[in-house]
Amino acid sequence: MLRAGQYEYARGSSLLSQVLLASNISSVVTSVTLDSAAKTVGLGPWAIVRLPHSLWWSHGLRPEWATMLPTMIVSFLMLTLLVVGSVLTYQLPNGGKIWALLVAGSNDYSNYRHQADVCHAYQILHSNGIPDDNIIVMMYDDIAYRIGKVELEEVNPHLRGGRVENHLGKTTPSSLDRDSNLDLPILSSQAQHDKRVSQLRHRGGNPTPGVIVNYPNGTNVYQGVPKDYTGMAVTPEVFLNVLKGNADAVKNIGTGRVLESGPNDHLFINFVDHGAPGLLAFPNSELYADTLEETLREVAKNNRFAKMVIYVEACESGSLFDDILTDTLNIFVTTAADPLESSYACYFDEYRQTYLGDLFSVSWMEDTEKENLLRESLHHQYEAVRHRVNTSHVEEYGNLDIGALHISDFLGFHMNGLPDDIPAVPKVQDYVNNRNAQVALLQKKLEAAQTPKERSAIKFEIHKLLKGRLKGCRNMAAAWGTSLRGRQTELDMT
Repeated sequence: MLRAGQYEYARGSSLLSQVLLASNISSVVTSVTLDSAAKTVGLGPWAIVRLPHSLWWSHGLRPEWATMLPTMIVSFLMLTLLVVGSVLTYQLPNGGKIWALLVAGSNDYSNYRHQADVCHAYQILHSNGIPDDNIIVMMYDDIAYRIGKVELEEVNPHLRGGRVENHLGKTTPSSLDRDSNLDLPILSSQAQHDKRVSQLRHRGGNPTPGVIVNYPNGTNVYQGVPKDYTGMAVTPEVFLNVLKGNADAVKNIGTGRVLESGPNDHLFINFVDHGAPGLLAFPNSELYADTLEETLREVAKNNRFAKMVIYVEACESGSLFDDILTDTLNIFVTTAADPLESSYACYFDEYRQTYLGDLFSVSWMEDTEKENLLRESLHHQYEAVRHRVNTSHVEEYGNLDIGALHISDFLGFHMNGLPDDIPAVPKVQDYVNNRNAQVALLQKKLEAAQTPKERSAIKFEIHKLLKGRLKGCRNMAAAWGTSLRGRQTELDMT
């Protein structure tokens, strides 16, 4: 009870929590502590107030009500800060917003790392306050839950009913929440279960259904990811129409969502997949440099953004922009490799029998998670990533002046600063050229094979893969030779 002429101490935790809950702000900023809140407003963790006895009685108020005053002050100030902060996490000073388009252009479990990279990128944007309404995700969605229904049910009988795939290849769960973080069940015996998991791993499936990680012992980055375009809807045409904001072109495909950006908005595009000189790969087709450049010009001409940042993880990714992208479009690009070299996969996981990430992608994301994004610039991150990725030459293209802007202008930021439990960045020792990743995976399976029959089957797969690659190289060389001869003819005629 408050006594006249004495100091009373009041802690605002209870009321503040109720105010945050009632105002639904806790969903935007979930980790603000009361101690840091009080420090923010300069009151320290405890509010100290001296309230004379006569003050309360003269106004018809009971003295014991005074204990609520410090709580109310702190709560009001913090609520105001949180409301402002929740807006600043994704709204730009000029009133514009941040929009993001995240694309994993591959399929198959052997390319696990590409979808893991994109899921991780989503988690960063989401935790930085970018609303899901402003994030569009394209991914085949065939690695979290093995599409081979029989194989998945062999390991997890409780999943019978499984998942179905519509005519667009969009996979949806029929009796299972696809975003659940499932644990492997204990079957009749642990040995029996381990045997079935081992069988699934050797067949190229995910031994942890519903879980995707992007680094060793990492958290589940798949949970909660909004999958707008999946399966056969992951195409260059859909990607370009989403980028252009052409909703009519993607009507009845996936969610049909497009970037609804305007002249004051910032765009962040993250593309992860295989590549080759002058192209980016999609599951069943390719996107060529001239088509991409033409689309970027169109989007700029239509005033659909103020500034755009593109991060590309692919082999020869620099070839899409080198001497192609002009510096007048307000677009800043960082690529995993220069026009003539491969990018690299990393973090091989023995249990999952696959590479968990790509070196360029995990480097920029791990840097993002440990730096103050309100202070770090895009160019500073480029230098940090370039220093860490010593297997290829990370490059930057376009309007390099944009590199001076803060990362928070494109990826948002944590209002309450960096968390205390940031995991240490794993040391990369097992990186592999992305062109050789599938062969490397098969070689690791060959080393782990236990029977002559298994070894023979894996050797045949390696032989078939290398033979197909040789044929592809010859076809590409022939195509490039024709293109170069045609170009030389044009020059001779001028």
